[in-house]
Amino acid sequence: MSTFYNKIRGGEIHPIGTHAICNYGGLLIYEINNNTCVSAFNFGNGVVGVRETSIHYTMTGRPYIIRYQKAYYFDEIMRA
Repeated sequence: MSTFYNKIRGGEIHPIGTHAICNYGGLLIYEINNNTCVSAFNFGNGVVGVRETSIHYTMTGRPYIIRYQKAYYFDEIMRA
């Protein structure tokens, strides 16, 4: 998994989705597996915080991930 993360940090793998947090960066989604998601942040200083997180669901079935104690819903993520 470490080589996969290094390829992400090196720019060899591009994100499949983004969620803008501010005008110069946000959350990047790189891979979605069965119940996990590989995501990172980029605020103009390169990709940081690459992590595999589990996917959670609300009572109505809305999928989301939690990064730094904040929920990011998949229906708010744009395809790259």
